[in-house]
Amino acid sequence: MLNHLKRFLKTDLRYKWLLINLIFGTFFMIAPYIYLVSKDQQILTLKGMLCWYGLNQAFFAIGGFVEEERMDGTFTNLFLYPIKFHEYFIAKALQIIIESYIVSLIQIFFFSLLGIHITDLTHFLLILAINDVVSANMGVLFLCLSMQFQKLGSINSLAQQIIGFLSGYSTDIKRYPDIIRFISYVIPLTYTIALSRNDVSSFNLLWLIIPIILSFLLTIIGYCRINRDIEILRKKRDVDQ
Repeated sequence: MLNHLKRFLKTDLRYKWLLINLIFGTFFMIAPYIYLVSKDQQILTLKGMLCWYGLNQAFFAIGGFVEEERMDGTFTNLFLYPIKFHEYFIAKALQIIIESYIVSLIQIFFFSLLGIHITDLTHFLLILAINDVVSANMGVLFLCLSMQFQKLGSINSLAQQIIGFLSGYSTDIKRYPDIIRFISYVIPLTYTIALSRNDVSSFNLLWLIIPIILSFLLTIIGYCRINRDIEILRKKRDVDQ
């Protein structure tokens, strides 16, 4: 597992322009949402967008791992050698958590320079760390669905936006119609975004437990199905399918 993680992190550091794109591209991706709302809503929107950003990275890196490994020329090797896939996914999740967390810290710094300060920073950073774990788990489920329904991978960005909208990444879900709000409460990201926006005095432990349990249930289901699909590919000797 550690070897996988080291390889992932070394690859990140090797492509410096991709890192620069990740840092500054993220700023210009979320900034329009921040400046479209009133000043009293900017901090809340920033928190929601940074929580969603963890999901964004998980869906691309974990949900699209097959394409990434093929581009690197290492996909077939994963099947030729006795790779323990649960270790691979844990390493991949750790890479995304580390990467997205660092980029989020840089975004907080950028926006603080522009006058948007998160006052309860310690509370938010704790929730953000949990949020990134939840997002990584959701990425495993998306990978499962992408392997089952191959065309789903082509709407990766759309899926992220839909989940972001339903979880209230740019606005409070209380403003949504009841039927949409009902769907929102099925999504683990909804809870971490809501927690990040609440102050410490109104912290509800249940709202922390729910997304963690939900996301781990989803990732267990996803991983079991992925493992099954991988075994089928190995038996068929058709790993490039």
